[in-house]
Amino acid sequence: NFYAALLRAIGDAVTPLWFLAVSVVLNIGLDLFFILQLDWGIKGAAIATVAAQGVSALGIMGYAYVKYPELRLHRNDLHFDRHCLKEITSFSALTCVQQSVMNLGILMVQGLVNSFGTVVMAAFAAAIKIDSFAYMPVQEFGNAFSTFIAQNFAAGRIERVLKAWHTTLWMTGIFGTFCTLLFVFYGNEVFSIFVPEQAAYEAGGVFLRIDGYSQLFMMLEITMQGVFYGIGRTVPPAIVSIVCNYMRIPLAILFVRMGMGVEGIWWAVCVTTVTKGLILAGWFALIKRKVLSRPIL
Repeated sequence: NFYAALLRAIGDAVTPLWFLAVSVVLNIGLDLFFILQLDWGIKGAAIATVAAQGVSALGIMGYAYVKYPELRLHRNDLHFDRHCLKEITSFSALTCVQQSVMNLGILMVQGLVNSFGTVVMAAFAAAIKIDSFAYMPVQEFGNAFSTFIAQNFAAGRIERVLKAWHTTLWMTGIFGTFCTLLFVFYGNEVFSIFVPEQAAYEAGGVFLRIDGYSQLFMMLEITMQGVFYGIGRTVPPAIVSIVCNYMRIPLAILFVRMGMGVEGIWWAVCVTTVTKGLILAGWFALIKRKVLSRPIL
């Protein structure tokens, strides 16, 4: 991850993808060999994961060392830099808290879902995995967008920052609209591809149909996070994410007590996701002129 981020930061986004692909293919191949041929069971799956990650990590480190001599560590680089540490910490601390709270929020929702029985529990777990198929590509797109914004913002190329923002909003809007229509109108069919059992199929299909209404706003949230991270403003996305993720539980409990059943939980997830996207977009619209007009040091 470190070397992949390093290569992407200097404009080489293709190489990390190749090493990731090698890791995935190797992991699958070793899984099949260790589990089916050697009968190592779950231990074989764990060893396959470690081996695949190790090969990928060593490979990308070696590639960066040979291809980019300027990235090599030298003895005079190995000293403590208090200013650098402070800057990195200021950018990463709130992001770490935000990601932790987001995952904690998912666990809290899962705990509430579990009270509705094993079928609903299994359906929710499967639906979240399906939802990630739409979420993960846009998340990585947002990471690349954030790097692009940061490079041009630091260089004072504000016109490129604005152009990239507008272009990304269009691309996000198109992809988000497609996912929204797919989940809202074909949520049951999409879920049945992965989980054909009738009981889970019904619960999971309902989740995807409701979750579909928030897909466009979820992708708007990711895009706006990329903008804020790129210009060094980590506070707005952290505050919005923390508040909205914690609001999911009381909102879900309220909807359930109003007689909406397990669908109340799905709507709570949907409403808070929509809220995050709208607030971040509005927040940036308010501060855009002020922030982007400041001189770059």
